[in-house]
Order: sequence, then C-alpha cells, then structure tokens
Amino acid sequence: MDRKEYLKKRERLYRFSRLEAFSATRASNLSGGMKQKLALSYALMHDPELLVLDEPTTGVDPLSRQEFWDMLQELREGGVTILVSTPYMEEALKCDFVYMMHRGSIIGEGKPKNLAEDFEGSMYEFEIPGRKPQEYLGDLKDIFHGNPIFLSGKKVHLALRETGELEEIRLKLSSIDPRLSVTKVVPELEDIFMIRVLSEYPDATA
Repeated sequence: MDRKEYLKKRERLYRFSRLEAFSATRASNLSGGMKQKLALSYALMHDPELLVLDEPTTGVDPLSRQEFWDMLQELREGGVTILVSTPYMEEALKCDFVYMMHRGSIIGEGKPKNLAEDFEGSMYEFEIPGRKPQEYLGDLKDIFHGNPIFLSGKKVHLALRETGELEEIRLKLSSIDPRLSVTKVVPELEDIFMIRVLSEYPDATA
C-alpha cells in the first residue's frame, strides 16, 4: 500500500486498539496485553477476511484479556471470520462454535451452550471445609470408580451417567469425612471438557 493509505490505516488501528498514547513507546517496553493488541493491529493492516489466532491472551492480565476479546467481537460484527485457540473456557463461551481437543484429537464439537445442555446424567460437587481437595480425591475415585471425577478449583466434581439420589451418595461418603458436603450442580463447559477427556482417556490426570 502507498504511504497515504498506510498512515490512514495506522491511525485507525491506533484508535481501535487504544494504543495511540503509546505510539512513541518501543514494542519491547509495552505490557503483555499491549503487545498482543499491537500484534493484532499488525495482522489487521491488510484488512483480512480470516484471522487465525493461537492462544492470543495466554499470560495476559484479566482486564487486557477482556479488552482484547472486545476487539475481536467488534471485528466479528464487522464480518471478519476468526479462528482462535484458547485454554480458557470462559473465552470459548464467547465463540459461535467450539472444537474441544486433547492429545491432538477432537473429543467434542458444537455450540458452547449446546455442549453443556446436551450432557446426559448428573453433576455433583464435593467439598470438605479446611481440607484441600487433593487430599480426598483418591478416596472419591475409589468409591466412584469408572465415573469421571476431577478437581474443579477448590472442590471436586463427579459426573454420573445415571441420576443418583443425594442421600444415597452421602451414605457412600460417610467413611471419608463427616464434614464432607455434596451438592448437585449444573455442569459448565469446563466440566464437559473434563468429562470428555476422562471418558476418552481414563488415565489422564484430573
């Protein structure tokens, strides 16, 4: 492109990325989030119809991640097709269609909302006040052997294909710790991913 067109696009992308105030700053001195915005601006200079991004927000602070996705949403509304990989399930929820991958294989696909709603069975959440979930995860695995069970933050999640009664489940857990609580919860996209992984690869680390 000629210089006049370049300067026009540069100013537009500065405003789009909100990096205009840092136009005199070397890229090496920008924060991680700003570097990602700058890289996105580079990729947009030629007005692409397709944008391919590989984990663009990994290592970026939460506020910059949100700003970055706001930019992607604006591009999407402008007609740009975006193919993005991400390890963050809350980012996957922003997409129109999702492929879940593990060990190089697709283990699930569909609209994010449908993937969660199509789960057949029940999801339970376990917690023992004052104890780390890693301390009793092994005991739960022994009791519910063969069912997907995994860490979820500071709690443990269990997926049962058949609906179980809470009292029946509590009875099975009485020997672990009398303080152990169990609650029936609605599975989220991250739960669906872990269920698919552990169903396909039972030896995977939860």
